Formats: sequence, C-alpha cells, structure tokens
Amino acid sequence: SLEKKLSPVLTQLRCFLSYRFNEHAETEVLKLTRFLSLLSVQVITGAGYEPRPIVEKVRTKLSSPLDFVILLVSRDGESMWTRDEIVHLSARGIPIVPLVEVGAKFEPGLFGDVEYIPFGAGLVEQTFIKILEAIRFIRVQQGDVNLSALNPLASSAAPAGRTSARRQARRSPA
Repeated sequence: SLEKKLSPVLTQLRCFLSYRFNEHAETEVLKLTRFLSLLSVQVITGAGYEPRPIVEKVRTKLSSPLDFVILLVSRDGESMWTRDEIVHLSARGIPIVPLVEVGAKFEPGLFGDVEYIPFGAGLVEQTFIKILEAIRFIRVQQGDVNLSALNPLASSAAPAGRTSARRQARRSPA
C-alpha cells in the first residue's frame, strides 16, 4: 500500500498546535489537524480535560519532544498562553509557524522576526502550501528524509529513516 511505501520515507513529526479554545478556532483546528495527519505529523494540543492545573498540563505538553509549533491566531485573538509558549519554545530552538487570520490582532514583536502566514476569515486551508514548505524545511534541517524519494528534483538529504543528532537534540526537552 501507499502508506507502507511512504512510512520508511517519512518520519512522523510532532507538532504542538496552540490556539484559543472557542467554536470559531475549533473549526480551523479540525482542518489543520486533518491536513497535518496526512503529512505524517502528530498534532498535540492543550485541549482535553485533565484533572490538574492548566499551567501544569500545558507546560508538560510543551516540554515533550516537539519538532515544530503552529500558533493559530484567529480574529478572536490568540491563546492566553501564547507569550509564555513562545518564550519556552524559543529557548528550546523549536521552529514556530504563526498562522494569522486577516483582521486578527497580531503583535509581530511577540514573534521577533519570524515570518507569519496570513489567511482569510475561516479559510485556514489557504495556509497549507506554506505549511508544506515549512515542514519540508524542518525535515531537511533535521536530516530525516531523503526528499529525492518524494521528488526527483529535490535536493538530496540524509537517507530515509536516519535520525540526526541535531534532531535528537531538538526533540529532547531542555
């Protein structure tokens, strides 16, 4: 099957998806989660009830091995944890991919000089090509995939299935 052919080529990445918990964002999160799962990306969020303090729950998830983070900033605003998450993740060297809905209040200074990806109201799928580019960049940086196996025009990278020392260091909590 196609899955068996791709499984040795694509190592599963782990992504923390940060967003403000509300009905509007949930619709966009469902689309993003489905899209990322098709790219062999495990999505981790702070959603779901756990009988412990929220700060502890979020801190534990952010301290787990992660390859990148998506920050979804909708017109309803960012998560109340966004600033703390950025500080924590930046200290670990984890790539941050901000998705910003048109009309959302966005503080570029918060993200430093990280490029953000804009999208129209309720149309997070407009970000999918740029997310693909980000994931490709992350995979090449980590040396996790031989991109020529997926695209004969792609530059060569480490052989499939190899996990680089750089990736191990990035995925391990500080």
